[in-house]
Amino acid sequence: MTRWERPHGTDGMMITSAVLAAVSGIGLVATTWWLAVPLDTLTPRRFAGHVVTYAFLLFWLVFSWRDLRSGVFVNDGGVLVRGFWHTRYLPWPEVAGFESRPLHRRGAVTGNEAIWVVSRTGETIETAVQKDTGNRGALRKKTGRILGGEDYDAALRTLWRRLESAAAAEAPGTVTDGPGTTAEPPTDRPR
Repeated sequence: MTRWERPHGTDGMMITSAVLAAVSGIGLVATTWWLAVPLDTLTPRRFAGHVVTYAFLLFWLVFSWRDLRSGVFVNDGGVLVRGFWHTRYLPWPEVAGFESRPLHRRGAVTGNEAIWVVSRTGETIETAVQKDTGNRGALRKKTGRILGGEDYDAALRTLWRRLESAAAAEAPGTVTDGPGTTAEPPTDRPR
């Protein structure tokens, strides 16, 4: 099995999250050094300040790291959908396809579209990869991978190509949709 790959390049939020994670890591090292003072000179007020600073930097490091690692990933074995709070793996035989649908935020439909993974059971899984529609007034998520239109379409095409190559390796010449049936990829997807 090969390493996990993103079907898209680097976006601005990935760079921001990486910088914030690095700053948090440096801050944790500096705070640890700062905490390493002799205990007889440490007052309760100073100790409380150290603990609050350390907790904040640790929280920020975890937050930026999880945001940096969110998205959709593929390898020879399947698809990995990693969100901020959850991670979901689907092997290629369980993946029926990919769709571009409106993004949901707290149950409401937003102004952006996201890539959704459709399983063979009909379950749909929203990924953190979304298309930037430029509509700043609409309800939208500000986390995850926000790609421009061309990059978003290219990522969707890459996911379909990987699915088709995995299906071809499974049964040359057909894309199966369960026992005894053949599924054609949707014609409305970007090529």
